[in-house]
Amino acid sequence: MAPLARLADQHLLKTIASFPTEVRDDPTNRTFYLSLAIVRHFLGAAWADEHVQDNGEPGYVRLNWRDRTQTQIQSFRIVDLGELLFNLQHMVGFDECIRRMRDGNIEGTYAELDLGRMLYQSGIEFRFVVGSGKRGDDFDIEMTLNDGVTVCADAKCKIEATQFSEKTLLNSLQSARSQFPKDKPSIIFVKVPPRWLSERSDLKEQLTRIANDFLRGTGRVVSVKYYVSHIRWEDGHVSHIQAFQEINNHHAINRFGSSRNWDMFEESDETSGPNGFENYSDVPIRWRRLIYYPQVSAADNRMRDVQSSRTS
Repeated sequence: MAPLARLADQHLLKTIASFPTEVRDDPTNRTFYLSLAIVRHFLGAAWADEHVQDNGEPGYVRLNWRDRTQTQIQSFRIVDLGELLFNLQHMVGFDECIRRMRDGNIEGTYAELDLGRMLYQSGIEFRFVVGSGKRGDDFDIEMTLNDGVTVCADAKCKIEATQFSEKTLLNSLQSARSQFPKDKPSIIFVKVPPRWLSERSDLKEQLTRIANDFLRGTGRVVSVKYYVSHIRWEDGHVSHIQAFQEINNHHAINRFGSSRNWDMFEESDETSGPNGFENYSDVPIRWRRLIYYPQVSAADNRMRDVQSSRTS
């Protein structure tokens, strides 16, 4: 695949200028159609027609004009996807990440982009990895921590339609372990379906126990990190909750430092997350928002995100 052309502010402003007046002058419509234009630029018009347009079938980023709640949630997901693509387009390996989504691995690649957002917003240096397909060298992301330690990472996505299962979750962790090299510390990130949080009041305890059982048997995986990205429509408002849970390998088998703190993310000091998870910290100003672009200042942009990424 040829390298994708990158987008800058002038491209976004030119796109907005091309919109009909009724779209350009409506902040909500302008945000949605600008985001859709970004998605079409990076993933292709044919991909958007196939996976975004409402055809009566369910899809992770497919619009659903027959259900008001789903219309709002899916429209916001398109905005979120456009924002991920625009902000992460300059990361090394981005084109390979997009290739995977173009090839149909939509939910899994979205989870990888979600992880990229968390790392980017936390100021952690990383790159998307071009998978080799070889055992021990087929992970998603390579990170460099602040002290120079290189860490391999893989993002596992539990499909939103799946039911919680201890066996399948443990199998996912075991599968991810085999994808890492033996001579570098590795971290497994697992994107949890939001539905699990509402269906199981003991989910955090269950996930912690499963992670610890797994970590007792591995020397190369130093941490398991669960995360959730939950878009909700309630009382006429969309909220976007990003939350996480980090479980480190403090067992003696850990060959890269069982006493080291492998935590990477800062939690919000304002509200607690859903079902015992920690809400992710405030989004930094350097993360470019598409909501109401471009008619907001950087400070307003940041405040709007703080309001939209909290639990009600």
